[in-house]
Amino acid sequence: MDVKKSTCSSLWREVSACWSKLSNGVQWSIGNGRKARFWLDCWVAEGIFLQEVANDFIPQDWLHQTVDFFVTPSGDWNWSMFSYLIPEQYILLINAILPPHQSYDSDSVLWGSSPDGSFTLKSAYALIRKDFASDNATVWRSVWRWFGPFRVNSFLWLIIHGRLLTNVERCRRHLSSSSACQLCSYCDETTLHVLRDCPFTALVWNRVFQLSGKNYSAPDSLVIRDWIFPNLVDDTAVLDGVYWCSIFGLTCWALWKRRNFFVFRAKEQSAEEVVQHIFAWTKNHFIAVNSTAVAPSRPARSFTQVSWVSPRPSWITINTDGAYKSASCSASAGGLLQDSNAVDSRFLT
Repeated sequence: MDVKKSTCSSLWREVSACWSKLSNGVQWSIGNGRKARFWLDCWVAEGIFLQEVANDFIPQDWLHQTVDFFVTPSGDWNWSMFSYLIPEQYILLINAILPPHQSYDSDSVLWGSSPDGSFTLKSAYALIRKDFASDNATVWRSVWRWFGPFRVNSFLWLIIHGRLLTNVERCRRHLSSSSACQLCSYCDETTLHVLRDCPFTALVWNRVFQLSGKNYSAPDSLVIRDWIFPNLVDDTAVLDGVYWCSIFGLTCWALWKRRNFFVFRAKEQSAEEVVQHIFAWTKNHFIAVNSTAVAPSRPARSFTQVSWVSPRPSWITINTDGAYKSASCSASAGGLLQDSNAVDSRFLT
């Protein structure tokens, strides 16, 4: 589906981007065969387009012919026209479909991804999910199972989605006129640059590797996922039992915070100061999670039945209540006087 970016909303643009995947769930139910195209439409089985599975050249004047074109005058499939072009397994599927006839209703469109042919968001989501590789699911699990503060989980989620507001992303959204890195002014500030490739960032990583005792290997991947995922799942204990994945995630977080302090507050931090913050956060989180201290227990909740309690002898109680109605600006109040025997009662109005 072609979409003109300048004339459509962002919502419709995203819906249109999914159409190529959702179109695989659209299937024709053959009636008179005058609407569904034999080669170009999905009518044999879900996700099957005969043009894509044909094992020989399809004559050009046949390509847009509808299904009824390939039926004999007697109402049977004209096997001699197409059987040599289609693999046997698909011939068997066509043989199980009743040939179209002019007395039948028009061809109708149904949603092939649900048993009753009705469209549901659940079935559409399941269809789209088929196109995602299993390793993508592993990447998302690694983000939310990352061992560290939850705010950093959300930050890592933004990184994987490519939604971190670097200068490149800000330019794309027309929020900035320059995409250059404000720390080094050498390159465009992409996510990978600000978190890994910037000269200042490289200083921080080198120091982190030295203090943690982690073996350093020069990264060469230009894809953010290929760099971040192996580190998020690396649960090697490197420093006082702290996992490398925790240090890695907090280092990315600290580098982004340092960048924001510099850009928006004109506050500079040296590489050594950033590294000190990283290991302080890591140590504090590790201690908090592994602390054996037991929090004081709350007192057990109790329920008290609210009822009238008689006063002491020679005493009188008064119970009052009132109401106000704003629509009519009227109010009313009343009360009840009772002694300890609840014998002498008087109403107040």
